[in-house]
Amino acid sequence: MKVIDLIEKISRKNKHDLDLHKDYFLSLIQKDLDIEFKWHLVQIIPRLNLTPQELENVWNFLTEILKNKKESRIVRAFSITTTEELFQIDKIKYKKFKQLLANVQKENIPSLNSKIKKILNS
Repeated sequence: MKVIDLIEKISRKNKHDLDLHKDYFLSLIQKDLDIEFKWHLVQIIPRLNLTPQELENVWNFLTEILKNKKESRIVRAFSITTTEELFQIDKIKYKKFKQLLANVQKENIPSLNSKIKKILNS
């Protein structure tokens, strides 16, 4: 687990080398991952240069996380941030994202609702 944490931290300032391993990172979204690994992966994804098809796969991955009430709250929180970052310029997906957030907000989870409020009120 320490390796993914280290990769995530290094990639905050130096994301250029990430694209060399993009296929590997994207292959991980199909796997059942440990919570800590998943939350670091969710943070790494927006640092990758993604094709339209890869973005579509990432969209599916992130929205499934948000819909899954059994998913870790921290993973869901990071998924909110990543989804907003990646899809804010796509008006159709962003509208769907906001609708999904409205549903998640009904779960009344304070850590998620604080993030959701900022997005829905913007």
